[in-house]
Amino acid sequence: MSFANNTRQDESLNKLFESAMEHLQKVYKGNMKEIDRGISLVERAATFLLQLNVFGENEEHTEHSTISLRYLALPFIHAELLSRKFPVDLDPEDRDKERLHCIYRCCELYRQFIENLRDMEFPFAPPTVVNYYLNLSPGARRERDSKISHLKATKAAEAMLEKIENVIKNKDLDEDDETQREHVMTLLHWYLLKACDQIESLGVEHCMLENVIKMREAGEDPRFSRETPKPQTDRPEPPLVLTSDLVKASYHFRNCTAGVYPCYGLWQIAVSGKTIDRSNFKLLTRGYGPIGEPTMSLAELAEIEMKEAREVAGRQREAEAKEQAIDPDSEEVCDAETYKAREYDEWKDSHRRGEGNRYNMG
Repeated sequence: MSFANNTRQDESLNKLFESAMEHLQKVYKGNMKEIDRGISLVERAATFLLQLNVFGENEEHTEHSTISLRYLALPFIHAELLSRKFPVDLDPEDRDKERLHCIYRCCELYRQFIENLRDMEFPFAPPTVVNYYLNLSPGARRERDSKISHLKATKAAEAMLEKIENVIKNKDLDEDDETQREHVMTLLHWYLLKACDQIESLGVEHCMLENVIKMREAGEDPRFSRETPKPQTDRPEPPLVLTSDLVKASYHFRNCTAGVYPCYGLWQIAVSGKTIDRSNFKLLTRGYGPIGEPTMSLAELAEIEMKEAREVAGRQREAEAKEQAIDPDSEEVCDAETYKAREYDEWKDSHRRGEGNRYNMG
């Protein structure tokens, strides 16, 4: 009788697990109405798991069947469903407290899932790595290099999981097949990486909600920060001390005709030893006179601009003439193109494709 009872309980546990997985997939697709139903299924499955005593102490993953290893994901499924539960119908104060309780429970479930994988000595859950996330305090953040390596591992696990699932769909495999076991192992690895990410992100939300609750208790408005950041103002530049050498080095002074000083205002300031604002100095050296009368006429300014335009046009004509004078089929051009291609090949050899990509991680 006891064997038959255990068999029925095992079958019920399998059905509950499959149903919980289906509800989780629906929630992933955006159907949030399935959260409560999925949570109740997971809780019932966890109760059956304790009654059957599937996992004991000091056991390794190699001692369990493929079907039994799937049940290790129950805490993760429970946490994933609970983390997406937002009590929107409550009062703001009660809503934040209820959400904070959900976050605390989710982190407990994620840590329980990680501890189970670590204690059963899965190869992808070494204590040196997972203990960091188990001891991670709320609000703490990882370093950039750690985030990038973690993201690469997640992408690799997703690709491997998709590849194995395609093989399983095309073949009718038994539950004890090696491919099925590899699928469960890869799935648990992917869940582990997601659980580590969730512990960090939920820890940040945990700190934010705690601050909001404290501000409400202190009678402050949580929509505004306790400390208003001061506007950042650029430090004013020190005044510019004009000298005769500085005025002589200006463009308009160098290009003035004999006896005519378009920067006369600057020269007078330099002779007197006074200071001038840097923005006024820039205006004066460009032909504008904020101090007194204009330093040059419009005709003189137009002549200077025409001269600069003629110089630019002359340089462009010289460059075009050089390009036309060179035969595109000559040895010099071919050698130059060859050396350029070689340099690019050498650069590609030392720079792998995608190197430097931050994967939108900032």
